[in-house]
Amino acid sequence: MLRKNFGKALKEIITWNYTDSESGDEFVNRVVRCLQKTLGVAVRQGSPEINDEIPIGTTIFVNPYGSQNSPDVAVISLEKPMKITKKRTGWIPNVSLTMEVKRSQTGKAMWNSGFPVQKRIYLLNTKSHLPDKSPINGTTIVMGSDLVSEKDEQKVIKLKGTLKQIKEQWATIGSFKLEHLRPMFSQDKSGGDWLVHKDRVKREKNVLKFVEGTQKKKEVKGNSSHN
Repeated sequence: MLRKNFGKALKEIITWNYTDSESGDEFVNRVVRCLQKTLGVAVRQGSPEINDEIPIGTTIFVNPYGSQNSPDVAVISLEKPMKITKKRTGWIPNVSLTMEVKRSQTGKAMWNSGFPVQKRIYLLNTKSHLPDKSPINGTTIVMGSDLVSEKDEQKVIKLKGTLKQIKEQWATIGSFKLEHLRPMFSQDKSGGDWLVHKDRVKREKNVLKFVEGTQKKKEVKGNSSHN
């Protein structure tokens, strides 16, 4: 029922238009309210603290690894309580549904350190133009596996490791401290405009199939080291 209702919420969300007056944070909050209403579960903001205990049942976490890290939303369902032993990464169970929520005015998404992950849902609220130049706006969903290959995902993991080593090597320069060293990606023309993409309907169906497919899997406690 959880996954079925999650799919129901997604079907509603992809009918939403893009509104210039709405900020990115406001749109994320609207998505979370829709999920909460449809799933009928509690919402928690931010990353849990060490030794916190996630209760039995389903909880929606917003920014579960902090506001600057992916995913934006994680729907976690447990058959028994889970004690948090890792603060920043690795605490979200493998069976959880995770989603990144994006907005743009170009029909495409911008990627910071949260490069696409194959088993994550990506939601984009945006505006663009049809081939005849007439305006179009709306919301669509895509699986990470339709955006990036497993090989490219592994390349980015390797890149992050290299950047981490560089940051450690150049942590301080005189009286200056290196605070951030994060990659930023944008899709080229081969990535296509999400709203007018030739496979938009197919990609949305792939997300719903993924949600329905995971509904059949037994939910067990386990950690995922991938964020």
